[in-house]
Amino acid sequence: MDKVGIVVLNYLNYEDTIECVESLLDLNYDNYNIVVVDNGSDNNSFEILKNEFKESDNIYVLNTGENLGYAKGNNQGIDYCRNNLNAEHVMVINNDTIAEDKNLLNVLLEHKDDGIVLGPKIINLEGKNQNPMKKLTGINIIKNIFYFILNKINIYKQIKTIF
Repeated sequence: MDKVGIVVLNYLNYEDTIECVESLLDLNYDNYNIVVVDNGSDNNSFEILKNEFKESDNIYVLNTGENLGYAKGNNQGIDYCRNNLNAEHVMVINNDTIAEDKNLLNVLLEHKDDGIVLGPKIINLEGKNQNPMKKLTGINIIKNIFYFILNKINIYKQIKTIF
């Protein structure tokens, strides 16, 4: 079973982060760790998160010490997953997300060899789809930026969008 790391970036909003992590703890997958990265919050978020998850074997709480921004903050968590936890795959999830589908990791791992980028269906509190793009078909996919460089050897492969 592939080892997965899940990175949740926190900045000043430990309540949402706790709710997000708690939803991830119920996933139907046995080989994953959650890395919560506090991105230099000045409201005791790091201490609160560290205390909240101190009894959990698969949750690690890191502190960047300063706000590194979204990308660098997530990169801290990705690096920890890869180098300290030996994760083969890393999922980055926003801290205001609730994982309702408990088979989320299983579904994502079904496509691990496809060279794809996946995005979830985004549903707001009123139950409406908030995705920025509608589901694309045929020639529309080609017209809409869906090519990706893979494996550092300039092989192009169409990115599939799964909804």
